[in-house]
Amino acid sequence: EFVGNASFPSHFHFVGPAINHRDDQTVFNYSKLNEGVSPKIFISLGSILKDEKEFFQKITEAFGDEIITAVVVADPNLLPTWPKNFIVQEFVPQLNLLPLMDAAICHGGHNTVCEALYFGLPIITIPIVNDQSFVASQVENTGCGIRLKYKRLTPKQLKVSLQEVLSSEKYKQAARMISNSFKRAGGTKAVAVSLEEFALKNITAEL
Repeated sequence: EFVGNASFPSHFHFVGPAINHRDDQTVFNYSKLNEGVSPKIFISLGSILKDEKEFFQKITEAFGDEIITAVVVADPNLLPTWPKNFIVQEFVPQLNLLPLMDAAICHGGHNTVCEALYFGLPIITIPIVNDQSFVASQVENTGCGIRLKYKRLTPKQLKVSLQEVLSSEKYKQAARMISNSFKRAGGTKAVAVSLEEFALKNITAEL
């Protein structure tokens, strides 16, 4: 469902995010998260863009005084101070955290988007480079979230957009629909089954 109505050859198999059996032991301050207010928001620019200081300054201005808990993937030393309602770590156990979140704000990276949607989170995408614009369009086209422009981004836009995705049920419903489609697709188990079937078919043909 996330791909849309495009047609693909019969040998293409979409299996959804391959996140099964990934045990992440990254240390995280779960106590502060549990003590924090809701909604809880996951904010990341991925591993390549995590030092975009201007972006995180806008994030702090937008949400520093809001009644939310923001989990921010960034170097804590990037800014001199962070709001008290922020939990800032350079590395986080993303798959463990996403089920505890209410929404995500990210760069439109395929990995972060698919993992957030797997757990049914509405998303605000702010694409910057590479395939992020295409992925952000997929989020927008499926109704799972809102797309913003990085170069024109303002704290007010961030604040208004987050209020919209949290308050409007349509984004949550669309995200849950994509989540269900990902889970039906089978993940890593479906990968193994497809490869086994392919191998068996070719071995049989050779015999």
